[in-house]
Amino acid sequence: MSISFGLSDPDDAAIIKGRVPINSTWQQYIPVIDEDTGGRLTLAGYDFELAFRERDTDTVVLRLTTVGSDGITKTSDSVGDILLVQAEPADMSNLDGAYRCSFSSTDTSDVITLIASGLVVFTDNPAEWA
Repeated sequence: MSISFGLSDPDDAAIIKGRVPINSTWQQYIPVIDEDTGGRLTLAGYDFELAFRERDTDTVVLRLTTVGSDGITKTSDSVGDILLVQAEPADMSNLDGAYRCSFSSTDTSDVITLIASGLVVFTDNPAEWA
């Protein structure tokens, strides 16, 4: 029920992979690490986006962003700032299979930074409650 971020070449974006259930709420916290300090990045002054595209086109089929708190919310925990991703089943009802995912940020100067990218599979959650 989550996506994970793995390290890649230090000069490249991290790798995203995982499974997301389309028939239940997807909720996940994502810490954003400052490359210079190794600590949590202070999120003020940044906007973040998770964009999911069809594998063979550039068509965005799901966009979650901090702009207007549309699927991603900036929050904090005992360690520091953190992002909360939340998507409802209705947001993902048209998704089935693997999609290209990009996780990016933009700052107050409108500089866009690709943080991570990879493939994410959207599928029914096999667990059912009676």
